[in-house]
Amino acid sequence: MSSDVPKGRLLVIGIGNADRADDAIGLLVASRVRADPALEDTHVITRAGDILALIDEWAQSHAVILIDAAAPLSRPGHVHRIDVMVRGLPHELSLSGCASTHAFGVAETIGLARTLGKLPACFIIYAVEGACFAPGAAMTPAVIAAAETVSQSVLRELRDLMRPNSNDTLNSTSDRDFRIASG
Repeated sequence: MSSDVPKGRLLVIGIGNADRADDAIGLLVASRVRADPALEDTHVITRAGDILALIDEWAQSHAVILIDAAAPLSRPGHVHRIDVMVRGLPHELSLSGCASTHAFGVAETIGLARTLGKLPACFIIYAVEGACFAPGAAMTPAVIAAAETVSQSVLRELRDLMRPNSNDTLNSTSDRDFRIASG
């Protein structure tokens, strides 16, 4: 990412369906972020569908952090942090398509926004690998544990974005995966 991330509107987007177990991870993290009084100027929204409409939200924001469930690659609760401006979405990480409950997925929406020149200067995705997406099922323990890690990471990044000279901090933050200790 370039070091010239402009100051302005910060947007957190929680994606998911509250009735489909691990798919609700984005909604859970968004609610935790929204509850932090120190971040009252951060715009927090949730979406269960109509992902395509998010392009208009992104166009009004300088930095976006999006949280969504992903199809399992390694193990439930594994967290992927992706800086979309640095490397884009890995093809093996399924945030859309057959594993998604969204009509037009996150990956397709990001691709379209990139083509239209409507991506913000800073765009981070936290994707949490889920295990259960069955209607009416409860969120799995591994994904619940990951929600705490992701919530803390998002809050830390938002605070960094609000600090003067935060561009240097963002530049040094690389994509990373998190492992949640099982217990």
